[in-house]
Amino acid sequence: MPSVTHTCADYQINALSEDRLAQSASQNRRLAIVGLGLLILFIRTPTTFVTPQLWAEDGKLYAAAYNTGWHSLLQPLNGTLNLYGAAVATIAVNFPPILAPWIEVYAAHAATLLIVFMIMSPRFEMPYREIAALAVVCAPAGFEVLGFLVNAQWVLPLGLFVLLFSRPSDSTLIWLIEALFVAFVGLEGPLGTCLLPLYLWRLCSVKGSARLRICILAATLAVTACVQIAFLRNDLGVFNVVEPHPYRPSLWLTMPVRWLDAIGPLNSGIIGFRRGAIGVVVLGALALIKFSWRAPYRELKLAMLFFATVILYAGMFKYRANLDTIVEECGRYFFAGSVFFYWFLCIAAATSRTMPHTITAVALVTLINGALVGVSIRPAPALPWSHFVSQIGKGPISIPISPAGWSIHLLH
Repeated sequence: MPSVTHTCADYQINALSEDRLAQSASQNRRLAIVGLGLLILFIRTPTTFVTPQLWAEDGKLYAAAYNTGWHSLLQPLNGTLNLYGAAVATIAVNFPPILAPWIEVYAAHAATLLIVFMIMSPRFEMPYREIAALAVVCAPAGFEVLGFLVNAQWVLPLGLFVLLFSRPSDSTLIWLIEALFVAFVGLEGPLGTCLLPLYLWRLCSVKGSARLRICILAATLAVTACVQIAFLRNDLGVFNVVEPHPYRPSLWLTMPVRWLDAIGPLNSGIIGFRRGAIGVVVLGALALIKFSWRAPYRELKLAMLFFATVILYAGMFKYRANLDTIVEECGRYFFAGSVFFYWFLCIAAATSRTMPHTITAVALVTLINGALVGVSIRPAPALPWSHFVSQIGKGPISIPISPAGWSIHLLH
């Protein structure tokens, strides 16, 4: 008969083996979802993989890095620092110019896939993480965001959101990496600043090591917020970027329906932006607030609602002279809410007692629908980038880029 000590040892070995198998399966599933995310990105944005180009502000980032070197890291873009984009552009100018569009566009895709990877972390307290992760690449509002370096500022802050609702790691190194990530993303556009109230709120609701971790991350984010606000104060003109034009005042209430673009024709055809949709939107908002207030996942749901609303209405304030501009062109302000549409479905499916399978099916169908919504095809400039690369470095040059009417100026 085996001894008690021998039996305990066998039990510990078996438990350790099962734990390793579970971790391996979790890691394989995580990598599989990232791979699927890459495939969806290619399906939605094929031209950015095959014929990448410098588009609008992406070209500005390259020109700033080319003309001023590392000093471009401290040059604001549209009022705030764009650290990730500037850093990538600074790297790109040290390679042959023909590679510049490839480096910038693929860096944009890398940022998106990093967030997919983070959402799949077992420490992130989100049900149906696979659906939640793929939402980043399937959200219909990605038509403007995906595949462009400067718009990584609308994707990377989702990583800050993930960290906010992730369990603390046992590794001090992971804590350091998380703090560095928060610092980096906090200096990548304005959205990190919008998350600071949520970090302070979360600080009051967690305890133990979780509180210490959130305290470190909140302090880091507070420093970056102060830096971004200081830059923004010197460029308040970004809040007056369009010419006044008459529009429907009802847009101030009906604009949030764009978060529901994943349901396609049902949204645009039945709800739309008509004045009569105000009642539907108000009732829907009350129902969503009621659902968000209920446990479980109450803090997560309320935080999603807050973050998406702040982003949308900040953008609406910026374009308040003509809100039709938001409707037609500015998908970036709907991106977080478009992603959270799926996250709310994930939570609803996990907490529903009567129809969890139905809600999951709806989430999957709309996810597939979003994956098939192509990103707008942006026309290449009349003269491609390759036409000018042989002239770069031989004196001042002006290079046309997309969209039409845009160009960058390299000084040497």
